[in-house]
Amino acid sequence: MSGKIRTRFTSALALTAVCIAFPALAEIEYDAYVVEPWDDSYQYATSFIGDINDHNVAVGSAYLDGTETSAFFWTLEEGKVAADIGASEINNEGVTASGTAIWWAPGDYELLPHPDGGFGVGIRDLSNNNRVCGTGAISERTKAFYWDETSGSVWLEDLGVPPTTWRAYAVNDAGLLAGSRSLTGEPGDEKCFVLDVPGERLIDLHEILGNPPNSGITTAVDVSESGFVTGDGSHGNGIAGFLWSEADGVTLLPGLGGGLAMDVHPSAVNDAGTVVGGALDAEWEWRAFVWDAANGIRDLENLADLPDGFNLQEATGINENGWIIARGFWGQAWGPQRAVVFIPRTAPAAAPQADARVAGPTIRILRTVSGGGVRIALRIPDATPARLDLYDVAGRRVAGLLDRVLPIGEHEVRWDGTTRLGRSAPAGVFFVRLETDQGPIVKRFVRLPSP
Repeated sequence: MSGKIRTRFTSALALTAVCIAFPALAEIEYDAYVVEPWDDSYQYATSFIGDINDHNVAVGSAYLDGTETSAFFWTLEEGKVAADIGASEINNEGVTASGTAIWWAPGDYELLPHPDGGFGVGIRDLSNNNRVCGTGAISERTKAFYWDETSGSVWLEDLGVPPTTWRAYAVNDAGLLAGSRSLTGEPGDEKCFVLDVPGERLIDLHEILGNPPNSGITTAVDVSESGFVTGDGSHGNGIAGFLWSEADGVTLLPGLGGGLAMDVHPSAVNDAGTVVGGALDAEWEWRAFVWDAANGIRDLENLADLPDGFNLQEATGINENGWIIARGFWGQAWGPQRAVVFIPRTAPAAAPQADARVAGPTIRILRTVSGGGVRIALRIPDATPARLDLYDVAGRRVAGLLDRVLPIGEHEVRWDGTTRLGRSAPAGVFFVRLETDQGPIVKRFVRLPSP
């Protein structure tokens, strides 16, 4: 990356605790799915989900036995599917990341270099267009770094951010990065900022929250594609979780269940401005929460029918479909941890209009063809721009099969089993996704091994 960031701290804005103008959201309830470990006979067996993308594919790991864990992909249709990669991040292209590596596909990975040479960075977040941020160590100090395919690895301080930068927590597709700096180099002295990497602009969110430059502790932990940033910390008059955007300023989150605002700790935010995280209630018990402007802050456990004896503790992520990943445990506090996925319950579809012209497009899987490919039949009731793509169970785009205007009628598309990289796809579960003017539809099929 050429050039330096023009260090321009945005001036402090008037801080308000009133709700900002979001679109009204209906009361939401969820179906909850507890993800069990591979073998729950081990007393302390656990499961963990690190991330979920907008195709509703999650990545995580779970105990095989008392000493070994095994990675998995999780979908509602398939449940856990064993994975070769113990990923903590997955984007909408199916690219995953964990530790120091980006995995473009199984067996195809890239170790991110240390900005000063060698290896040893820790990936914290991965955007849909493969921007990465995280931390690395140098001279017994922890420093924040940024990486993309063009620029490579670079310390944020080399981009003009103050050299006391401590951590980079999240980055979105536009290159808006949420991080924190520390005057002492210790985590108890964090002061949050937002960095617009392509725009070469630094926003002092710590100051916007109403804090003097060298006083208070604030952390910004996530940034959505629409520019919402969430985190927690001091705000001049106290401590609270917050939601911020340049367009709407700051909204402070209230306490949960009679608890204090200072005990609310956001983990993630989506484009709708829905925030999830963990909070202490009035009984000083950790609870998972979900907050939006229409409904306020709510205990997630009260919005779903969880199994008896299961205690929900923290929501750790949310995607653009409103699916929430969380963690909890069986029995007493700090019992065997389990990952949980919460899926919003949607209202019943409206009855079709009496004068409706025709049914929407359809997909039929006809049969496999020689070499392990497949024949796909499409029914198109109205001429429409159409795109047909193939995805694997991890949500990775395997092949593009069609992208053009289709006339009314029946159409057949063949896939020969080759990926967009020219390789032979493995046997397994795949999804065909057709996108038209009437929206997307998806069909599942199983690719058999080649003879």
